[in-house]
Formats: sequence, structure tokens, C-alpha cells
Amino acid sequence: MALEIFDSKTGTLREFRPADPEIVRMYVCGPTVYTDAHIGHARSYVSFDVMRRYLELRGHRVRMVINITDLDDVIDQKAARLGEKPEVLAARYGERFLEDLRTLNVRPSYANPRVSENVPAMIGIIEKLNEEGYVYEVDGNHYFRTTLLGGYGQLTHERPEDLLADEPIMEGRENPFDFLIWKKSKEGMVSWDSSLGAGRPGWHIQCYGIMRGVLGDSIDIHGGGEDLKFPHHESNILISLAHKGKDAIGYHVHNGFMTRGKEKMSKSLGNFVPLRDVFERFGGSVVRFYLLRSHYRETIDYDEDDIEKAQQDLDLILGFEKDLKEVEKDGKPRGFVEEEIARHRKTFMDSMDNDFDTPGAITALLDFAGCAKTSPDDLRTTEARLALGVLSEADSVLGLTGAD
Repeated sequence: MALEIFDSKTGTLREFRPADPEIVRMYVCGPTVYTDAHIGHARSYVSFDVMRRYLELRGHRVRMVINITDLDDVIDQKAARLGEKPEVLAARYGERFLEDLRTLNVRPSYANPRVSENVPAMIGIIEKLNEEGYVYEVDGNHYFRTTLLGGYGQLTHERPEDLLADEPIMEGRENPFDFLIWKKSKEGMVSWDSSLGAGRPGWHIQCYGIMRGVLGDSIDIHGGGEDLKFPHHESNILISLAHKGKDAIGYHVHNGFMTRGKEKMSKSLGNFVPLRDVFERFGGSVVRFYLLRSHYRETIDYDEDDIEKAQQDLDLILGFEKDLKEVEKDGKPRGFVEEEIARHRKTFMDSMDNDFDTPGAITALLDFAGCAKTSPDDLRTTEARLALGVLSEADSVLGLTGAD
């Protein structure tokens, strides 16, 4: 069975075909580091880690990049309140974010580039776009002309007027949806010199500049939360069309929202659950397993009863593994047992091939454990080894134990 991935741009499942059969390139939008992560952030990075792991199981070499946004007004504002330099505050929270990824058993990235380390490359792109007429200036700030290349709607398939109906419209731009690509310098702001004046890159050009600089002209999977479709990822597409004449992304992939009380969890709303608080109560492996019990495109409404149920199911799988390691009965594997083991493995793999269906894959493991536990004394050592091989393979994808 071929691996199929849901592409937000086409709105369809598509067979996965990387641009380069030797290396799969993945870019996942990282956090703005002015405070600690919440469990909604974990949902995104665990989802894309499993995708990366499954691609590696299928034999691909994967270069996955998670950037760290360490230049932003919110960083400047918090640093000013605390009386410290913005770069110091951002560095501290950036390291805490990477610690959280390790607690979640997210495999180390090919790179975790900071925005501040890649500004010169972004300036080069902005200056080129300016020369070609895609950029204009208003009071020292520079904006990107979104209407020249089809405008917004290529990911959301909605009009920007509808998406921003409740948002204030900024004055002075040629089009109310043109986005800031170069922000002029002001007192207390970390800035760089350029032909457009002193300043720093806007948010949308930051990710585009990093992904192209680190991964090259073709990115197979561009990932992030559902909330990044508009305007962030829509803007990335427009910049790519202007810069290179094509969309650099093969598959636009987005995970669903994390909600609390059915309302989207976010720092701005103040309804988020700090990730480290959840770690303290349940541990990283249980949090990871809890998140994977839902399909990555589904919405998860945070519920600690569900985390406790996840703990029970994880214990069942780990207990099954422990029982298999203790089997001591000799004998060759029997055909019907081999067939049953192969059937569960196929169900696991088929689920993962279906747009990384981790709930289906976990159900296959729980069924596997349930079937074997009905008669553990009947298993032979050779059969137990075959079953352990399936569990080890599944763990390399789901990352439940950190054994890899």
C-alpha cells in the first residue's frame, strides 16, 4: 500500500512522492520563544515527529527542520518588562523549548535555526523582491503586494475578507491584506541595515528565508498548526511564487487545534495548559501517547480523564512487551501464530499509510496485546521474538519508550 498524505492546498489525499527520492525535506514552523510551550505546541511537534519517523521506517532519509522565532515584538515587550535584553530572553526560552522536545521524545532535528541567525539571507530575498516590484514602502515600513500573484485563499480556499472579518484593518497600505515584509527600526528593537533602511524581516519572510536557506528550493512537507494556514502559510506561498516562480512546497500539512472547553487553546486567550505542568503530573511518554490517540488533523479537547485512560492503554502495551520478554517455552514458530503476528503488523502499517492514522495504528497494537494476553503461556520463545520485533518497529514510529 502506498503512503497517502492529506495536502491542504488540494484538499485531497495524495500519494507521497518526494522531489528527491534520496532525501525527504520537512520544515515545521517552530514557536515564538517569549514564554514556555503549552500542550497545543506539543501536539504539533509530536505529530510531525511521527511522520518523520514513519518515513524513516519506510527507508527515506529525512531532514526535518524546526525553526525558532527569536525576533518578534512580543519578545521585545516582555524583555523590556523584565529589564533584560530580548536576545537573552529568547535564548532562554528557546533552550527550554528544545528541552520539552526531548521530554516528548521528539527526535533531534536536522537543524533548529534561529531567525536571528538567518537575517542576511532574508534581506537578500527582500531586496530582490523589492527590485522586481513586489514590495512597497509606507512610512518606512515595507509591504508585500499580495494581489500580484493570485492573492490569498490558496490553502484555506476562503476569501481573506471572510477570514479577517473581525480583525482591525491597518490603514495606509495599497491593499488591506498586504503583509509587512520589512519592519523599520525603532528604539529598543534589534535591527539590521539594508537597502530598505534599518529594520528587520517580518514574520512571513522569516520562515520562507530559513526553509529555502537550510533545505533548498524544494521542500516536500511544510507543516504546522491549522491556525498557520492563514495568513502565514498563504504568505509563504506568495513569496515563493514571487521569488522563484513556483510554490516550493510539495505537501502542505496541518495538524488540528488543541482546545480547552471547546475553545481554541492559545497564549493570547490565556486558556492554555503549560506543557511542563502536564509533564509534572503525567510524564512525557504518557502525554505523547495521549496526543497520538487522536488523528493529527482532528481537534483534541484537553481532558485529563483522557490522559489517564491513555496511561492505562500505554501500560497495557508496555506490559505486553514485558510479558513477551519473559516467555521461555522452546519450539519453532507455528504458522497460525506467525500469520496472526503478520496480520497485526499489516494493520499497523496500513493505518500509518492512510495519512499517518495513529489512532488506527494504536488500536492495532492494543488488539495485538489483547489477543496474545489471552494465552501468554502458549507462546513460544521464537514466536515471542517475532512479536517483539513488531512492537519494536511500532515503537520506532510512535516513540513511546525512547528506546531508539
